[in-house]
Amino acid sequence: MKGLELAKRLYEERARKLFENELPDLIPQMAVGLVGEGSECFGFDDEISRDHDWGPAFCIWLRTAAVWTVSWRSSRGSLKVSRSA
Repeated sequence: MKGLELAKRLYEERARKLFENELPDLIPQMAVGLVGEGSECFGFDDEISRDHDWGPAFCIWLRTAAVWTVSWRSSRGSLKVSRSA
């Protein structure tokens, strides 16, 4: 599976429901995607490129000026969300 598809599945199958339950007002203000310098961000990942800094991840961009910290705990399948003042 390519990194872009893995990122999409992580968000759609696990994180989206957590956002809907814990921060429903934030969803209209956010965009979700994958960005970076890794080959998976461009769809060029293969078995060789997966040997470093590769794995399920996604990025969130917000329209709001508030700073949010989101931590995904894959071992527990939980999302920790906090808002900085």
